[in-house]
Amino acid sequence: MQPPQPWTEPKPVDEEQRLAWLEREIVDAYGREKCFRTVWFLNSFPSGASFDSPGPIPAGTVIRHLDKREGFDVETVVRGEGTWGDLWDACDQVLAEAIGLGRGGGSS
Repeated sequence: MQPPQPWTEPKPVDEEQRLAWLEREIVDAYGREKCFRTVWFLNSFPSGASFDSPGPIPAGTVIRHLDKREGFDVETVVRGEGTWGDLWDACDQVLAEAIGLGRGGGSS
């Protein structure tokens, strides 16, 4: 089975679109490198931040996906230093396990 291919869209037509496209490519590449199963759209990602930058949720915080209707109740802890990458790793783990995707890699 071939790995999923990166999402593509028409070539950007102005500088703002070009920068948004570049940011999308950076986020997608990071997710592929870490073998994450989820995709993030970071419209509110702080300017100049990276996945190694301190995130909004500190290490040790429990991330939980609870859906009583669907029967999901999965949780994990934000590990590492509490970076944006650590937060994505925790959220990816919870969501993937809740919907039965298993673990793609990550740093858990």
